[in-house]
Amino acid sequence: MSILKEKLVMVGFENKLILNEYIQIDQANDKIVLFFPGLHYNLENPLFYYLKQYYLDKNYDILQIDYHFKERISEFQFDPDLLEQIVRFESKVIFDKVIKLNKYSEIVIAGKSLGCAFMSGIFRIEHRFNRRRFLWLTPLLTHKEVSHLMLSCKDLSFLAIGDEDPFYDQNVYEALKSKENFKCLLINKADHRLETKKKYFKSIEDLKNVIKNIDIFMSE
Repeated sequence: MSILKEKLVMVGFENKLILNEYIQIDQANDKIVLFFPGLHYNLENPLFYYLKQYYLDKNYDILQIDYHFKERISEFQFDPDLLEQIVRFESKVIFDKVIKLNKYSEIVIAGKSLGCAFMSGIFRIEHRFNRRRFLWLTPLLTHKEVSHLMLSCKDLSFLAIGDEDPFYDQNVYEALKSKENFKCLLINKADHRLETKKKYFKSIEDLKNVIKNIDIFMSE
């Protein structure tokens, strides 16, 4: 397997470059997965590390977005309106860039926590992929914008969240679970990192279970 790594030039909000890593398996590959990490859960954390290995083994190209939200949010003083502007602007820039690569017919979009908000960008473009899937990993179900986005989504989707996640909403979860296009995994005692405090072996098994369920989801 010949792997090519590079950085795509994408100009984001206020002309700041969107940091990223673009991994190509093959020039002729027509499948790609996009990773949008969370505020406190970056691309080197276990879930994204193993998802990266999984999708490389499945011969997907990968675009990893590293938007350094910790630094940027402190810079913007946690202004939610400004944060929404950034998300709306940069998510469209990212998806437009993927389309301009002009090689992908299949796309998988994986977001963790705040990263799920970036998935909204694909709903604001006219381009239609032959196949697209969504991985909603600990999304902010308590936030109206995110829950509305998920409830209105008609694409094949996988949701994983813990029942002790502060952003877990049982009513929204049950509504999503009832949708035919959603496969949902609720993890007992897991927090926003999909971990159970001081239960290390359980946390490892839960992570294994998430990846296993994603594999089943991708096979359907």
